[in-house]
Amino acid sequence: GKIFGLEDWRKTSFVTSVCFPGIAFGVFFILNAMVWGEASSGAVPFGTLVALLVLWFGMNVPLVYIGAYISSKRPALELPMKVKVHPREIPEQVWYAQAPFLALLGGILPFAACFIEIFFIMSSVWMHQFYYMF
Repeated sequence: GKIFGLEDWRKTSFVTSVCFPGIAFGVFFILNAMVWGEASSGAVPFGTLVALLVLWFGMNVPLVYIGAYISSKRPALELPMKVKVHPREIPEQVWYAQAPFLALLGGILPFAACFIEIFFIMSSVWMHQFYYMF
């Protein structure tokens, strides 16, 4: 936090140890409650959720605060280089390193994988056959 000019290590520790995992746990709990509502055997038991909370608040939060406290007592790290006053000129990119081509390539590969998988699933449904994933 000191490198970025943040001096309040308590607030940073709180956000690190509580807010982000709390959002993830909250989403998981809501989804698990929906599974519970359907009386599914795939729901995570309540005791396991309590055990996760105990581990989270009993281990994760104290360790983050201890690390932040120790780090706050040390001097800020010195960066190995200084920022230059004059910006460096960025060379022109080749055609295959530009954003439209990379976006197209990055979208086609997962689309193709999903399309092939859905094609086999729907083919087996339409032909009244079983589809085995594994």
